[in-house]
Amino acid sequence: MINFLIWNLRGTGPTTKLDYIKHEVKSSNISFCALLEPKHEGSHLLRTSLALHILNYIHCNPINTHIWLLWNNDIDVQIVDTSDQFITTKITHKSKSFFLSTVYASCEISWRQLLWHDLSYFNPGSLPWLIGGDFNTISTPSEKCGGGPYSNTSMDHFNRIIANASLLEVSFLGDQYTWCNDNAGPKMIWLRLDRLLTNLARSLAFPNLKLIHKPRILSDHCPLVAIFQEPSRLSRSIKFCRQWTQDEDFSDLISRLWVPDTEGPPLVKLHKKLMRCKSAFSSRQKQKKKMLFITKSWKLLFKSSTLRSSSNRCSIRTPFVSSTMLNNFYLLW
Repeated sequence: MINFLIWNLRGTGPTTKLDYIKHEVKSSNISFCALLEPKHEGSHLLRTSLALHILNYIHCNPINTHIWLLWNNDIDVQIVDTSDQFITTKITHKSKSFFLSTVYASCEISWRQLLWHDLSYFNPGSLPWLIGGDFNTISTPSEKCGGGPYSNTSMDHFNRIIANASLLEVSFLGDQYTWCNDNAGPKMIWLRLDRLLTNLARSLAFPNLKLIHKPRILSDHCPLVAIFQEPSRLSRSIKFCRQWTQDEDFSDLISRLWVPDTEGPPLVKLHKKLMRCKSAFSSRQKQKKKMLFITKSWKLLFKSSTLRSSSNRCSIRTPFVSSTMLNNFYLLW
């Protein structure tokens, strides 16, 4: 699959920013770039495209002057919807398609309400849908460091669209905060304004999607790099063993895993509960296999160490236990 970059670079100049993007495109095998807040007219996009050696590009001026999109020839990109705060595209690569909504949200709560309204009416059907960019708000107080309390109204509005659209957070690697005001001392504020959200269809179609928060340089926002990793092998199906129900603590374990409520719409709740059960039962099965191996190892060890005696001689059979077997045994023990 394709890898893509989303970055609020706060202006395309100086040339060091373009050099950084060019390096990231090559090192991370980027096929699609979304540049936010370029601070230039759309006519400047051609020069940026040539500098990055990315031939395909589009902007939506005068409707949207804050988002530039660039992509390579190995993918097909179609504009599906646009406003002054987002551009939704349908991206196709090797017969696989998904929707990507690139967001540059307003700093004003009232204007962001219009963005949430527009996104809530988008219907991706059965295709995966990713929404990424600068949302200019946070979802929880823990996503802010420094300064005064954040607006509960802004967080409530944001969390409502996440819940109503059945969106999930894409886990990330890197620093938690994606923006800093770069003030000194107690006036410094860190926020997680940039993120990547997705629907449940994406988690099923592309389970190995990885988001990386790159170091924050040349801008007050850090670049986001999404990498689609092809699975090395097909995932094995989860089988429920009937013998598990005979365990004394089976009912208690199910209660601990299933009864506690989780956040999100019904399908998201079901998915989270199933994943909790999968993890717990997989760990229990591994533990049982480990104990079974230890028991068999001891039996083999003692059985092969029996003494044999005869009238003429007394011999001891030395057990054959390989070093690999002993190492595995001690590690498991």
